[in-house]
Amino acid sequence: MSLAVIPALNKAVGVLGKDPASPGVRGLVPSPGLSVQESQLSKVVTALIERYLDRAQPILNAILLLETVRLAEALNELDAAGIHRDPALPKLTQEDVDGGTVDSLLTPQTIPELVRVANALSAQLPDAAQRLKALAQDCGGPLGGVWKP
Repeated sequence: MSLAVIPALNKAVGVLGKDPASPGVRGLVPSPGLSVQESQLSKVVTALIERYLDRAQPILNAILLLETVRLAEALNELDAAGIHRDPALPKLTQEDVDGGTVDSLLTPQTIPELVRVANALSAQLPDAAQRLKALAQDCGGPLGGVWKP
């Protein structure tokens, strides 16, 4: 099942547009049907995390949306390549993607599994592996307290 990520990206960009201190997001939302590049997501997520650490909760909503998009894109790449999904990967629904609820899917137990899966995929699907590693790094780093035990 392919997960549509454009609506979630548009929602995150809408949240960012209300924050005058948000990083530039021009060019982040591609046309429907095109893949979201990890390089586009990475710089925006990183900038948002830096702001989140200094500011209040609303930025977290945009971060969670973008992190959910990151995971959904990795799963889409697995589907497109015809690779059976590893059971260690969180199960995303379209509602999860639209709502940015990846925080309830990632736990201290599943994050190491994400890294293991990413390492296993690195030769076959380097883009998916890069997305999963970036997500796991964020979960274990400054956003570590967000993920539910």
